[in-house]
Amino acid sequence: MRNKIDSYIKKVITDACVSENKPNDVTYQFGILEGTVIFVINTRYIRVKRKIQYRLQNGIPKNFDLKFNEGFDIVIGAFDLNFAIARWDVFEHFATISAFWPHNHLRPLYTNFDTSGEWVPAKHIEELAKVNGVMSKEEFHENWTGYEDGIRGWNKYLEDYKKVYGYDMPKIYIS
Repeated sequence: MRNKIDSYIKKVITDACVSENKPNDVTYQFGILEGTVIFVINTRYIRVKRKIQYRLQNGIPKNFDLKFNEGFDIVIGAFDLNFAIARWDVFEHFATISAFWPHNHLRPLYTNFDTSGEWVPAKHIEELAKVNGVMSKEEFHENWTGYEDGIRGWNKYLEDYKKVYGYDMPKIYIS
């Protein structure tokens, strides 16, 4: 199915470039996760980009019974501790995929509140801060800046995740 989707995307790109009378300078990358095509595109021509995205947004669900870019966000160069679920390099740059509704279950800390009524993502970040030497809530909110952007920060986050929870962050595979 991946080859058929790739062929379809190439046809859509060619059609958009021809209809706008622009050279084809388009680069793209896509993956399939949870029945959703995650798609990123790069081109100098905004109108070409919009035509491609519009046609794929309508054509992918119709022709392949898959969703298109729904519930995921690509963050290039950084990551969000509450929503990041996987590393996915985009155009040879470090990037992560963040999951939102309806894919919340992919996030390691899906439940919003624990039994004490505390918001789990905030507690998660505090636990990660403790592993990094920040001890009190006040110190955490005032001093801890989080992880550096990029691959070094991501790898440190994965190490700290294992220290806090005793197991690796669940792996997400993008086809």
